[in-house]
Amino acid sequence: MTVRGYVIPGGLLYLGQTGSHSSSSEPSVIDPTLSVGERASCHDRLMPYWRNYSSVSPEARSAYLEWLSTGKSDPEADIGYVFLYFYARLSG
Repeated sequence: MTVRGYVIPGGLLYLGQTGSHSSSSEPSVIDPTLSVGERASCHDRLMPYWRNYSSVSPEARSAYLEWLSTGKSDPEADIGYVFLYFYARLSG
């Protein structure tokens, strides 16, 4: 799939619009209508402890999409991106 210019291989993701109730939605849903900041590094801690794709900053979304697009295998990635990805695995 492609989200905001990031080509994400492998699937196993939730994609959809979260609407106005983003805080109660599935935390890992990637809403393609939300803004994404300039390319950011997944090495930077840009997410709070309780992560939700729809409520993190546009820069954190950029870093998360970058991490996903590179195969989710960067050993230096901030653990927040890994947890957000696994939220979908645990709830699905």
